Amino acid sequence: MRFQDLGISEEVIRALTKLHYQKPLPIQEMTIPHLLAKEDVVIRSQTGSGKSAAFLIPAIQTIDWDLGKVQTLVIAPTRELSLQLIEEADAIGLYRRIRSVLLNGKAKYEPQIQRLKRAHLAIGTPGRIRDHIERGTLDLSALRYLVLDEADVLLDMGFLALIQQIMEKVPESCTIALCSATIDESLEELIHTYLHDPRMLSNEMREMQLKQFVCPLKESDKFTVLCNYAIEKQAESIIVFCNRRESVEQLYRKMCAHQISAVRVHGGLLQKERYEAIEAFRKGHYRFLIASDVAGRGLDIADVQLVVQYELSDDLRKYVHRIGRSARLDQAGESLVLLSDQQQNIWEAILPTLTKQPRLLSAAHYLREINGAALSAPDTKKQKKSELVRNDVVTLYLHGGKDKKIRIGDIVGVLCQKAALQAEDIGVIEVRQHGSYVEILNGKGTEAYHALQNTTIKKKKIRVEYAQKSKNER
Repeated sequence: MRFQDLGISEEVIRALTKLHYQKPLPIQEMTIPHLLAKEDVVIRSQTGSGKSAAFLIPAIQTIDWDLGKVQTLVIAPTRELSLQLIEEADAIGLYRRIRSVLLNGKAKYEPQIQRLKRAHLAIGTPGRIRDHIERGTLDLSALRYLVLDEADVLLDMGFLALIQQIMEKVPESCTIALCSATIDESLEELIHTYLHDPRMLSNEMREMQLKQFVCPLKESDKFTVLCNYAIEKQAESIIVFCNRRESVEQLYRKMCAHQISAVRVHGGLLQKERYEAIEAFRKGHYRFLIASDVAGRGLDIADVQLVVQYELSDDLRKYVHRIGRSARLDQAGESLVLLSDQQQNIWEAILPTLTKQPRLLSAAHYLREINGAALSAPDTKKQKKSELVRNDVVTLYLHGGKDKKIRIGDIVGVLCQKAALQAEDIGVIEVRQHGSYVEILNGKGTEAYHALQNTTIKKKKIRVEYAQKSKNER
């Protein structure tokens, strides 16, 4: 089946092609028709199955561009996941010129409020979304789709009351998609209360692509086995999970001492530090990402070849979220549990929940001297999804906005007259108080930049430069 067969528009398919989405993945093929038909869905699927695109594609497809109100709202448990989702939404919606807004906590309210005035799609964390609803800055009257992503994690983090408050404000006609790797009684009650005769969709095929291994060993041998296993597998992208930030730091210092290419993330780091670490790993600048479960909550990092559980969590659901970092989007991957005697009871509780039993490895095979040079930074660097679709997109910054009475139509007129652009060459235009951002598509950004030098808008000379900040940094 092709995306065309699902009724997806050429504008969206063009973006999907640049994202290397050649055909719908199983969960997308199952989900998209139901959401386009305005049917509530419960998507039970491990992370990495392509479920984000499964709900973003129909939501973006059906947005009424002329209606300057939020029509899709996605609630995510963490700031990292919401940022990842909005990057994917912006990429898929690029040629539809969809205006999005990121509603994360610990960010300034005013830029969010300004963007909400014309946004089609909003993605964020529960607390900030609820705040905007209460302030009257997030209008849900035109909402068509509500998505709860990583719903089990949302409830684990204590957001049930906030989710209920938000869902009480949603129009009766709104279609709801709930996505979760696991479903317990609390989620079943939420589904029963707020979803209308939902379609229950499940994708169990991914586990076949994930090879799972377990290695019983002494606690003191974990580091040696980890390093030599990674060398033997020639893995270039490895996530290692620990339970506590102290364990993350301890393992990170060991790797640095052996000159192994590694970066770490945990809750003790600043948001900016975590984001920069994840981005560096995502781009292939480091071989190892050592993480607490901050990195286990839905992060989309392509081509992770190996996930290692250095410490098992006693929360069985975290096992599912952790191994979901590998074997994503129909790719192969491996999961390795380093099992010490102290965690044998946890492992015995996990085993009955697995549909495929992990293979047993011998620690003795890997107990040899570590060659840290073999675990240096990878040679291959990778592009983010958003970079794939934006290779021919340039954002210009015009030093003139509402303060100079400039409107979107004025900017479009100048681009068409001075730069000879067509409507399909112009992306999202954002007019701020003292400046304006303009996306130029189809590789015509440099041409537009030179054409607009020394130009005037409404008889005012406007300076033009390449935008220095990404959309979500402005």
